Amino acid sequence: MKKLLLFGLILAISLPACALAQFDYEGKNMGIQLDLGFGFTKGIDVEEAGLIQGIEQSSGTSLRFGATGKWRVVQGLYIQPLFQVGFYSQEVDLSGYSTQQGQAIDNMNWSVTHFTFGVLPAWYLRLENSPIHPYGGLGLKLHIVSAGDPEIELKSGGTLQQNLEGESYTAFGMTPSLGAEFVFGPDKNMSIPLSFDFDLIFAGEVSSMITIRTGFCFYFGS
Repeated sequence: MKKLLLFGLILAISLPACALAQFDYEGKNMGIQLDLGFGFTKGIDVEEAGLIQGIEQSSGTSLRFGATGKWRVVQGLYIQPLFQVGFYSQEVDLSGYSTQQGQAIDNMNWSVTHFTFGVLPAWYLRLENSPIHPYGGLGLKLHIVSAGDPEIELKSGGTLQQNLEGESYTAFGMTPSLGAEFVFGPDKNMSIPLSFDFDLIFAGEVSSMITIRTGFCFYFGS
């Protein structure tokens, strides 16, 4: 909640500045952006998902790819539909546990695929004489998180044969985003963005995610 309030304060301060600044929107009415990012999350909460009780899990890193469209509706405001997919491996330390036959367990691991669809409206501050264009936005997303079949590894080596099956979770979320893009090219119609996104996911089984995102954007349209 504190992060959302801070984001709202920053956005409220920046909007009047946008209205007073000199803008250069020539050739920047529409655009397509290829995204590459790293997300930091605790992944699927094994306790909330009903897999194992009383287990604390470490954070994981997700490699994320995607594409974002840009459509300017009024000066400063872009509507940005987006699609992202992320991959990561999740591991839970089960040291101290044992099977019914007394075999010591090492850990449980599985792969996760995270699909994201959404719309991220954002305000851009396009200063005519500056290549750095800051922006901020607040979007809504649909998250589809698919977990592979969990595998339990034994300390003695090998895996424990269990009828454990992965599950999929679907949830909506809200995403505050702050960043800036470096505009370049003969017509200033290309840019390299850098943003910090916080995916607040409204599902007990799936943890929220902080993402550092970059990529390449090409603008077009007079």
